[in-house]
Amino acid sequence: MKNIFSIILMATSIAVFSQEVPTNTPDTSAVESTEAAAMESTETNMESTEAPAESAEESATETTENAGALETLQKALVEEEQTVAEDSDSEGDSPDADTEDSEDLVSGPALVIGLGVLPAHSDIGKGNISTPLRFSIGADDLFSGFGLIALYERGSAVNGPYVDNDGGLVDNYARFTLGPTYRFNKFRVSAAIDLFGPKGFFLASGADDGIVGSGRKFIGVSYDVFKGFYVGVDFSAYAGIGVMLNYSIPLGGVL
Repeated sequence: MKNIFSIILMATSIAVFSQEVPTNTPDTSAVESTEAAAMESTETNMESTEAPAESAEESATETTENAGALETLQKALVEEEQTVAEDSDSEGDSPDADTEDSEDLVSGPALVIGLGVLPAHSDIGKGNISTPLRFSIGADDLFSGFGLIALYERGSAVNGPYVDNDGGLVDNYARFTLGPTYRFNKFRVSAAIDLFGPKGFFLASGADDGIVGSGRKFIGVSYDVFKGFYVGVDFSAYAGIGVMLNYSIPLGGVL
């Protein structure tokens, strides 16, 4: 009995001792929770470290793209300006452009010289004179489009002296007319009268034949056909239709 009691006491003592002594075996759940926290902290730090790096890379990329876009825009603007300049030059050189039409016109004061004939004079049909030649000199655009013209006509007698349309015996046909001109765009209009010739207004008005206010008169129009060359026609009740070819010489470098 004593031995049984001793065995129970020893077993109880061993059981109590085993409960009080701390075990060296680590707690698996605690270790796993600690490792998980450490890994999450590491991943968070890595993400926070990578985020600024990615932001910096994106910022650098955007800056580069913006700079490239700006450079592309500048190049496009330069190319557009060059294209506009080339188009302007090509339009100026175009043969059918309005600019060429304006260049064909003589701008500013110009000296005008001309040659022509008077093919419809009544004395030609009568056999009295040859076809009169015409010589003109004048000025264009002296003031607001207005100018002057002086025109001399002369036809030789065919069969000696004859009586011309104003009366009186003459050896040839000769008239000297003066008058104003007006130019607009490609047109020029003119009007002239013989004032000082032998059969002009002033001499004929005091003649014994009673002709008052006589003198060769005409009105005409001309058109610029090519770079200052004018083709013109005029009409007179006395001499019929006349034709002229005039040329305007710009005086911009002289006046």
